[in-house]
Amino acid sequence: MTSIYPQRVRFGPFEADLETHELWKNGVKLKLGGQPFEILALLLNRPGQMVSREELQKEIWTADTFVDFNHGLNAAVNKLRETLSDSAEEPKYIETLPRRGYRFIGTIENAVSEVKLTMVPVNPEVVPPATPVIALAQTASTVHTFTGQKARVSTRRRLAAWVFVTAVLAGSTLIVHRWWESRGAEIKEGRERLGEARALSNTLTLVPDPASDPAISPDGKMVAFRRNSYAPAAAGIFVTSSYGKALTQLTQHPGDCCPAWSPDGKMIAFSRIATDEYGIYVVEARGGAPRKISHEDPRKKRGELAWTADGNFIAFSGDSPKGGAQIFLVSVNDSSVRPLSEPQGQDRDWGPSFSPDGTQMAFVRTSGAGFPEEIFVMPANGGAARLLTYDRAAIMGPPAWSEDGTSIIFSSTREGDPTLWKILASGGTAARIEGTGTGTWHPSVARQGGKMAAQKILGSSGIYRVSLEEGTGKWAQTIVTSTNGRNEGPRVSPDGKRLVFMSDRSGSLEIWASNRDGSDTTQLTNLHGCGTPRWSPDGLSVAFDTTGNGPHAVWVISALGGTPRALVKDQFDNVVASWSHDGKWIYFGSNRSGQDEVWKIPAEGGRAVRVTQYGGFAALESPDGTALYYAKTRYENPELWQIPTAGGNESRFPGVAHAKSWAAWSVTNRGIFYCPPEEANRSASIDFYDFETHLTRQVSLLDRSPFWLSATPDGREVLYDQAEQDESSVVLVHARP
Repeated sequence: MTSIYPQRVRFGPFEADLETHELWKNGVKLKLGGQPFEILALLLNRPGQMVSREELQKEIWTADTFVDFNHGLNAAVNKLRETLSDSAEEPKYIETLPRRGYRFIGTIENAVSEVKLTMVPVNPEVVPPATPVIALAQTASTVHTFTGQKARVSTRRRLAAWVFVTAVLAGSTLIVHRWWESRGAEIKEGRERLGEARALSNTLTLVPDPASDPAISPDGKMVAFRRNSYAPAAAGIFVTSSYGKALTQLTQHPGDCCPAWSPDGKMIAFSRIATDEYGIYVVEARGGAPRKISHEDPRKKRGELAWTADGNFIAFSGDSPKGGAQIFLVSVNDSSVRPLSEPQGQDRDWGPSFSPDGTQMAFVRTSGAGFPEEIFVMPANGGAARLLTYDRAAIMGPPAWSEDGTSIIFSSTREGDPTLWKILASGGTAARIEGTGTGTWHPSVARQGGKMAAQKILGSSGIYRVSLEEGTGKWAQTIVTSTNGRNEGPRVSPDGKRLVFMSDRSGSLEIWASNRDGSDTTQLTNLHGCGTPRWSPDGLSVAFDTTGNGPHAVWVISALGGTPRALVKDQFDNVVASWSHDGKWIYFGSNRSGQDEVWKIPAEGGRAVRVTQYGGFAALESPDGTALYYAKTRYENPELWQIPTAGGNESRFPGVAHAKSWAAWSVTNRGIFYCPPEEANRSASIDFYDFETHLTRQVSLLDRSPFWLSATPDGREVLYDQAEQDESSVVLVHARP
């Protein structure tokens, strides 16, 4: 698309980057992508001029053979107007020319980036000419407060603000990057935020793109990371100083990830994962041509790497001949490969990390069912593995050894959101690392200097509503509730007046209730990690599960609040509760039989009864009580199955083969609403399968597929969650002993 206008423009409180497809309002990044942003970009490139519907169809919908154009265009424009707080009746930005097209009528200003990236001369003896070095202009910066709100600071106030922040936040550097697929947690309020403020220092934006996979050099002076970018040749492996003053680009392949420093700090290994290649490469840390050292293709799915202490081998995770995945060693010199760990059955080993003295290796073992994940330790030259943690949670990134080799640092969801923990390598009880906050992944510890790098995931999500007008096929999308942090799992009460959902606005993920429009919110639980709330048929109670430390449990609480009652709490994982249509039973998923199955228990308590025999999760009973529908697994794109509530054969539901997630579907009187899996050349959407006609139709286009979806029993309203703001940070802190 050719334009005489800049690629970064400002109108009103909004600022749009037409190259990276990003939109901000008063400095806060908004979630607008796909077709709505494409429409905005076309209009901004021709301000004051009509862009016809035919032009929009040609430019944006050419490759989309699944969506009715008229419906899709109306839906996308509605989404755009909603994001801009605009209206068709009294437009400030997007004017409709009936039956012809649209026109941008706002005033456009040139936007100047807060952080300027400039090319600096390169010494060809230090960095090859093909490797650009990018330095931050010191005349401008972006200051982030630690109250969860971004603030733009005027140029004349920046120096004073920097001096003040540096005086309070002594010791280390926080490097912030945007992240492209994050669904992590927002920095929390209160004491946790103050502790984090004391541990972190001033904030610099080094690149305008998402970054991940931090790896700190052995001496703690440099940090390598992965940059993801849509701009040509801008993605790949980068290296920056731990003070964030300059960037060196080492590779330019978008599939490069997972950098790992050699013990002497001279080389960096990385994985290249692309549709036509999986490879392990090494490159000099100061720049140069990468060298591929893997000549076999183990067809693995993970990219985490680790060097052995002598620098002769690199550990990686690959498919095991016996099933599952195991840790292998590949020789840096001759590319020979030998196995190291010995998983059982379908277990998958990944995330290798060697102790500073080179005698032990820590790694993550994921059970064959995909959950839970635990940390194991074994001799570095092979042998029996020893279970170290009993988290029964997800491990977010490979573990890291402390500088002295006595402890292991890891990120776990044991309390809900990912946080950093520390445990003695000899065993014991893990302790949370204070001052690093939530949403913290992938720790990396320097061998000297007391520094640790980690990835900070920041995000927020809101609850949206689609109201379906009978017989018209039209729909209107409005925000039900939105605040900093996560707001997910919405459910409308049986009388249609109230809403329950899960939110971390109080500092941990809890169950909240509100009016149907999101007003008058009330916190129902305070158990430090709760999810999947479901109303009882009479609207007097709410069932939910806990996701904190230890096995997950099913609870019931009054819709007015009070003391919750543990309904199913034992050594097994019991999750995703839902009520029978008459309120006498509560269904839940449990691994008590050795794999995920659907169980039910009397709502007043008693003995649990197994419902499915061949795998099942996240069950919902039909409104008339004749059938039970459920996701086959808890993993991505599960099939939907059914079984008669009176007993009978388990069978795959014929109309809806897959949903985006186990939570992205809902049963009504007339059919099933669901979000299909994402596919190439197809926009995210909400679809509806009609029980009577056995046909599927598209109900609504979305910016991205949600994880959570629910519908009212009459099918007139659908609720779902959408990410509104995503960022990723590489956090540098002083590792405490």
